[in-house]
Amino acid sequence: MLAGNETTTNLIGNAMRILIDRPDLMDALIADSSQTQAFLDEVMRFDGPVQCLYRIVTHDTVFADTELQAGTRIMLGWGSAGWDPEVFTQPDEFIMGRPNADKHVGFGFGPHICVGLGLARAEARIAIDVILERLRDIRFAPHVDLRHVPTFATRGYKSLHLQFKP
Repeated sequence: MLAGNETTTNLIGNAMRILIDRPDLMDALIADSSQTQAFLDEVMRFDGPVQCLYRIVTHDTVFADTELQAGTRIMLGWGSAGWDPEVFTQPDEFIMGRPNADKHVGFGFGPHICVGLGLARAEARIAIDVILERLRDIRFAPHVDLRHVPTFATRGYKSLHLQFKP
């Protein structure tokens, strides 16, 4: 139900929030749309649309001194992985052009990578490029409500009302 719908929608919404909060980034992407994918990789690292996924341990194993028995249900925190200071310097800062931003695990990793990764990346990149090409003076509508949907598995806004000039 979420794949390819809520995830891409939330990625675009999270990206727009960052662009409105950081007009310097919006100006940079308007000036050079070749940077859009790098921007979106940093969005995925910083405020990705999927925060966690559940898995079932397939065989007895030990992870970080914790014994996990086969059949145990675990939750993997994709969202927190993007804030790992051992992987990303200054993880609490949004850094356009971060050299390793594409190392996020927002679409999974290895054999569990999202099969729709290419499509999601293309949809989000095209959406951001077209929005920035066709609209100007993009801002939040008065009295915008920036509450997130109340779930811990995904991260996106209930709504994101914007105003702009064509």
